[in-house]
Amino acid sequence: MSPARRVAILLALSLAPLAARAQEPPATDPAYVSNHPHFNDYGALRWSTKLADAQRAALAANRIIFVEYGRKGCVNCRQLCVDVLTNAKIRPRMQALAVGLAADCDKPESEVEKLIKDSLPGAQILPFAGFLTPELQWIAGWTGSTNADALLKVLDEVEKHALVQATPAVAKQLEALVATAQKAVDKEDWKAVLKAVRDAGRLRGRSALRTQLDGFADAAHAWGTAQLESVVTALAAGGDAAEARKALNAIASRMGPEREADEVKVGLKAIERLVAIRGIEAGSTPDKAVGLRVKASVELKGTRWATLFQPR
Repeated sequence: MSPARRVAILLALSLAPLAARAQEPPATDPAYVSNHPHFNDYGALRWSTKLADAQRAALAANRIIFVEYGRKGCVNCRQLCVDVLTNAKIRPRMQALAVGLAADCDKPESEVEKLIKDSLPGAQILPFAGFLTPELQWIAGWTGSTNADALLKVLDEVEKHALVQATPAVAKQLEALVATAQKAVDKEDWKAVLKAVRDAGRLRGRSALRTQLDGFADAAHAWGTAQLESVVTALAAGGDAAEARKALNAIASRMGPEREADEVKVGLKAIERLVAIRGIEAGSTPDKAVGLRVKASVELKGTRWATLFQPR
């Protein structure tokens, strides 16, 4: 091998780790923050360490449970979480399918230990991994090291499994809810749209119909966001506080018990503070309002309302 060729190979090897790190998702993004007890999966799954917590999370999110039964010192366990679950083809499918249960094989819950032994008899190489319903019905799993291609095949099997897919009865209910939501979207009746989406969330099972419902929900939230932004824009330009309150109450009324309702509550309180500050600014001691603006801006940091209190 020529010296030049040897240098080129050594250089490529030395840069490989840097290239791999450059492809890692940004750890500062909340969507990529891991809560796995041992490994950084960059938020690929939301993990529990107790079976009961995982069951509650799965039921609340209409997901199944993915069990990673291992330990901190397990190389294969680390590879699964750090390399495989973060794969661009794996991550979105896992997130749409399951919540995680990080089970400690050295201090296992008796129910989890029995489930693993019954479902993966004779398993010896960690991790012991698998998918199960919130009712603890085993779907599929494996033991030992895996890679993205192998897990993709398992996902194909799991996603089509009868325990995962919506039953015909549930599918019929989802069809009715899609029809209801579609009519509500046409009328911009966002409260009815979001109620249909919530009702669908109480039904178990995967279905392509849920994608339609998610789209309807996105349209409702897009409307709510646009309305909230218009209120902020008007107030920032010196708009009337009474009109802003009226607009916020209308948003809350049309959206129902969704996240926009919480934003409306914050907005109404922000308007109260803005009115008080405007009164001081219009009075004989306007300099006192500067500190109040700074204080409000800090307290409302991270919300859309903070922009109303930027120092003039």
